[in-house]
Amino acid sequence: MMSKKADRTAGALAVLLGAAALAEAVKLLQYKAGLWIGDHVFPFLIGAGLVLSGIALTVKGSAAHAIVKPFPTGRTAVMLAAVPALLFAYLFLMTFVGYTAATLVCSLVLFRWIGAMRWWSAALIAVLLTGALYFIFITWLMTPLPVGRWMGVWL
Repeated sequence: MMSKKADRTAGALAVLLGAAALAEAVKLLQYKAGLWIGDHVFPFLIGAGLVLSGIALTVKGSAAHAIVKPFPTGRTAVMLAAVPALLFAYLFLMTFVGYTAATLVCSLVLFRWIGAMRWWSAALIAVLLTGALYFIFITWLMTPLPVGRWMGVWL
């Protein structure tokens, strides 16, 4: 069980981090294109959320003190380790086969593992997701993403 002191300390830290984010938002305010458009919006929202959460944690404390859950075992524990490992593999794979192929393969595996879908439905959703992300990032936003290298040749 966590102590009230730990809640107050975590709450104070959240308030300080939130205040720092709000200070950055104020610095970026000069670049705004509108009230909710510009570089200041995200730091403001994060800062406000941290300050409000920190105040609530400092005043009220955590409501989860009585809940004690054991560390996962079995398939859940394997998934807990396998998903971050797959995401690191995704970064490595993206360098060699490119964004599109790496996204297709990794999303297929994630849909199969986490979604517990059949292979054909996981494949269909992975293709649709990869196509949508390709359209959004490469076609629409023109984001330069890795194209890959296959057998020593950059594609």
